[in-house]
Amino acid sequence: MGLRVRSDFTARRRGMSLLAIVALATPIFLFVILRSFPGLDKVFMSANFHLVVVSAIAACAVGIALIAGVAAGRSRDAALVFVALGCLALGMIMLAHGLVTPGVAGVGPNGWVGRLPNFAIAAFALSQLMAVLPVTRRFAPVVARHPWLSLTIPTVILTLALGSVVMSTRNGSPTQATAAATATEDDASGSTGTGDSYGAGNSYGAGNSYGAEAEPGVSDEHSHTATTGTTPTAAGDEPAPSGPTSTENAMIDLLRLLAGATLIGVGFVHWRRWRLSNDAVVLALALACWLGAEALMSLRFGAVWRISWWDYHALLLMGFGSAVYAVVAGFLRTREKDSLQHAFRHDPLDHIARGYPEALRTLVAAVEARDSYTSGHSHRVTETAAAIGQRLGLPSDELRRLVWGAELHDIGKIGIPDHIIHKPGSLTTEERLLVQEHPVIGWEIARQARSLNEVLEVVRHHHERIDGAGYPDGLASDEIPLNARIVAVADVWDALTSNRAYRPAFEADRALEIMAEGRGTQFDPACLEAFFDYIESKGLGSASRPKPKPEPALR
Repeated sequence: MGLRVRSDFTARRRGMSLLAIVALATPIFLFVILRSFPGLDKVFMSANFHLVVVSAIAACAVGIALIAGVAAGRSRDAALVFVALGCLALGMIMLAHGLVTPGVAGVGPNGWVGRLPNFAIAAFALSQLMAVLPVTRRFAPVVARHPWLSLTIPTVILTLALGSVVMSTRNGSPTQATAAATATEDDASGSTGTGDSYGAGNSYGAGNSYGAEAEPGVSDEHSHTATTGTTPTAAGDEPAPSGPTSTENAMIDLLRLLAGATLIGVGFVHWRRWRLSNDAVVLALALACWLGAEALMSLRFGAVWRISWWDYHALLLMGFGSAVYAVVAGFLRTREKDSLQHAFRHDPLDHIARGYPEALRTLVAAVEARDSYTSGHSHRVTETAAAIGQRLGLPSDELRRLVWGAELHDIGKIGIPDHIIHKPGSLTTEERLLVQEHPVIGWEIARQARSLNEVLEVVRHHHERIDGAGYPDGLASDEIPLNARIVAVADVWDALTSNRAYRPAFEADRALEIMAEGRGTQFDPACLEAFFDYIESKGLGSASRPKPKPEPALR
């Protein structure tokens, strides 16, 4: 029974995992090649094309912000407000970044063009962190109650600030703007010099200002910026602003480091949730985070105006473009409006339920239609089993299998006559033996669907006992699959604390005492200990029980 056949869920997820790994590894590989062989890292200078690219990034980010904002307005979910704010901030800042590019609409050399993309990615990283941390909900009741106000005020402030930045770059002389545009043309034509420049003193951080890193064959007049901090202009013009100080460069590098680490960490949170659900939206969010971290690397170490530098724009466009595609495609496929909301739920059960295969949904619906008690019982057992599994540290795959199995553990009862299931008195020997057939009946039903192969061990073995006195196969100790041992604990707890046709529910303390008596005979001690911890965390009571050091779960 322990042999697992790979389910459609697992096969599909492995394919998507491979695609994600390729999408993440390819840009890094190409970046390393380009920086290792400068001759391949060609120059492409076009301020107007740069504006088009960053506008596309901004459009995708703002699209996600609008979707998150609408969902936040409906659900009053603070996490979605944070997501909307971060995506909106990234979109607006990146658009401003394009508008302050020297050579665009009369813009002269300025320092903001190098700072803004760092601020944009950092804002997105901060918003993602706030969205996935459960603790933020405790500190953001106002955000949850007033989502539109929480979105509007920061948006207005950011709009005014960015408007001021954009206007300040247009205060330079016409000659400076012309010089910037001319330098762009000269650089694109292959003139030589000592630095890569985006304009006078426009910094990308320590060691790589828009005119500070030595690269052969890129810049002429702008190379002067790297060494003197001023840009040569026509006679009588004011010198352009000086480049960034070493302190500013160090602060920008620190900002990049913190933002990159945050994005990598949040990406792993989304990745774990995706492994539970197979939800394309969640995977797209993980990719957006990780591609954002890679963009910071390209932003820091790429040579300005060369392919290695354009790489960061492509990474951001890939990340946010994939997120928009996943949300829109999911809506067109299912007409579900809250796919983004589901992505930021903290309960693993929510994510696992999103990935239920059609066969599981069909069987659950069949149980609900026939027997409301069994349906409610299965849902409660699933919740308790998931809590035990989390406390035992089950990995994502095993936790998902546990939940699927718990949801279907009593599916075999649809093969037991109603007059026996709901009999108010004691069962006869024949009736009891018939009821004890339900694990095998459920196993026979579930094994017909290939997508449910991973739940068979729970469906068949959740009535086995550690001492070998259970049914249907009389397994003992570690012969019983761990997930079946977990469900056995959750199943008995719900049975004891629920009203049955033949008896009323036990009080919580008495039910816990009964369960404590089954330690090592009916129940796996480690599973039972994890269950007691869960019950105590919910404040449902605490039976008088020994407190031994938790034993490792039998496997």
